[in-house]
Amino acid sequence: MKKRVLIALVVVVAMAATTSVVWADPAEWHVYSGDSIQAAINSASDGDIIYVHEGTYDEAVTIDGTDVSLIAVGSVILAPSSCTSHGDVISVYDAVATIDGFEVDASNCMSGIYARGCSDDGESSVNVTVQNNQVHDYWKNGITVNCDLATGTVRNNTVSGGGPGVVYAQNGIQFGYGATGVAMRNMVNSHWYTGADWTASGILVFEADEVTVQRNTVLNSQTGVAVEAWCWYEPSADGNKVVGNTIQDAEWGVSVSAYGWRYSNCDASADNNKVVNNSITTSEGDTGVFVGAVSLGGDYTPSADNNKVIRNTISGYDTPIGDAGIATKVHATVSGP
Repeated sequence: MKKRVLIALVVVVAMAATTSVVWADPAEWHVYSGDSIQAAINSASDGDIIYVHEGTYDEAVTIDGTDVSLIAVGSVILAPSSCTSHGDVISVYDAVATIDGFEVDASNCMSGIYARGCSDDGESSVNVTVQNNQVHDYWKNGITVNCDLATGTVRNNTVSGGGPGVVYAQNGIQFGYGATGVAMRNMVNSHWYTGADWTASGILVFEADEVTVQRNTVLNSQTGVAVEAWCWYEPSADGNKVVGNTIQDAEWGVSVSAYGWRYSNCDASADNNKVVNNSITTSEGDTGVFVGAVSLGGDYTPSADNNKVIRNTISGYDTPIGDAGIATKVHATVSGP
């Protein structure tokens, strides 16, 4: 972090268009209702902490190229009337960043919080910690960590979708296209889609390896946790762990699957994944845990090999475990039909 010299105990820095931010410490910025969060981000240096104080902010923000922490103080609502260029309330690129304690109202946005680092697009790495937030009313995704240069820790958030009949196939939390990280202790609910081809998911690991989904509660979602590869952009969803989650009222509890169809560009794989110690219950549902390689008429051969489905409690499903993989190790406690 660059050193600064304070010439007064408190310095008020004039920002653009009647915006001001109180600078109380060389590494701390304090933003108050009526100020601009983006102005503070633009003025900060690596390692700075930006405290956003209680209020409702009509603002979408982008962190790009500066390692900062955004910390909400009290009840802070981000409810922008317009979104970032990508369509998000908070976007993070080329940074190590923390987003902590906000209510993110994405009613006018495609997504709530989005972190992206894609080498194919010439982007730099991003490492984001998203914790203790409430994210709701997004059109597509609640919290997203995407691409091969992206790593995320997503924990202790409440993520709420739009329920049945939404325009997009929503996902509460997504790790996609080569991203890595952990989704832990989140509450995720209400993700459904009624159209063809797509499925909404509470938590989606899409074409990403070595992601851990642990101790989350997923309620009322079309698929509770999905681990999928189509070889759309990346070839695999391998080596992921779905452990100790509570999944209630999902049509499909957990899906570990590779698909070969018109979107595919190679042989997709969903291999060496673990589904362990989950509670998967519903009053009426299709499949508790599905493992499989599914060919839908494409030119490629998908694989779902050497996966483990161990010590899960499954009840209320027509098919507790659907195994269409190869060498799947299955050991489960099934407490109902």
